[in-house]
Amino acid sequence: MPSIALIITDLHLGRLGHARSLLDRLHGQSVLHHTVRRAARIAGITKVVLVHPEGQDVAAAIADLPPPAAPIPIATFADPGGLTDDQAPG
Repeated sequence: MPSIALIITDLHLGRLGHARSLLDRLHGQSVLHHTVRRAARIAGITKVVLVHPEGQDVAAAIADLPPPAAPIPIATFADPGGLTDDQAPG
């Protein structure tokens, strides 16, 4: 069954409110790049959507990504709510 991988993508804050950077590099590639590539390799995933706060240019952050092994669309969605919900801190 085809599925979409939704990845919460705040470039600077983790879901628990801690500072982090998805643009930090591991083995020459960003953490975000590794995350997207892993999601794209999951059987049945037909699209990856990066959900991020408005004002963050996630499209630019992934513009230089090499294509996943199995080419699938990668899209971004700016959440006008800033990724906040009743489960997120503060």
